[in-house]
Amino acid sequence: MKKLTLIILLFSWFFGQSQFTLTNHETGQQINDGDIITVSTSGITTHVIANNTNSNDIYLTLEVLNINNTNGSEMQYCFGVNGGGNCFFGMNANDIKYGVNPLPPGTSTRDTDIDFTHTDDPTNFPNYPKDYVIKIYASDTNGGSQIGNAITFTYRYDPNANGIDNVFSKDEFNVISLSGKLQIINKQNLKISLFDLTGKKVKNFEFSAGVNEINTSNLTKGLYLINASNEKKQITRKIIIK
Repeated sequence: MKKLTLIILLFSWFFGQSQFTLTNHETGQQINDGDIITVSTSGITTHVIANNTNSNDIYLTLEVLNINNTNGSEMQYCFGVNGGGNCFFGMNANDIKYGVNPLPPGTSTRDTDIDFTHTDDPTNFPNYPKDYVIKIYASDTNGGSQIGNAITFTYRYDPNANGIDNVFSKDEFNVISLSGKLQIINKQNLKISLFDLTGKKVKNFEFSAGVNEINTSNLTKGLYLINASNEKKQITRKIIIK
């Protein structure tokens, strides 16, 4: 009886774990349950990448839980898996969209498979923020029941906020941690600051666009924060000094 109970508990634990992760392509950061993705410029597209962390094929489902301060006509979005995205003009509460193709284990969707574009209409919908609460979950068949944990996040449009369009994408600013140095790949002139976890600034640089390096051989190995900024954008990321 104890053995059967243990098997049931292990089975429940396994299927209760996350079957996938989501990543914000614009920032390179993982999207966690309860996160808010804020956009402050009308008409830009936010790309979300799904990564299959399960050992089997999964199908993804997108469900719209709630919409606030708009009727959803301002939103255009595409949803699919493995290049099978379908695009929709207008988002309604209780919409359910199913992934077209399975996502094999250890793979991720292409950038255009899950994307959101809000085109602001302040004449008809003058109140902000405009929120879209979105739930994405995995199943083992197309249109099947949820397995594992869902990820629910809010896509928020607010022209008065500091949105992801004011944050460097990983294509504009990228950091590679190597032994004794950080390699900085930046497409614009940037001010770079490196902080330890106490908030103390340990290095400060101004880099021209291109490939640059920071010597970290005199720093204690471990977790640091790196901040990049110019007149229009900034971003702070965690980085491990090796």
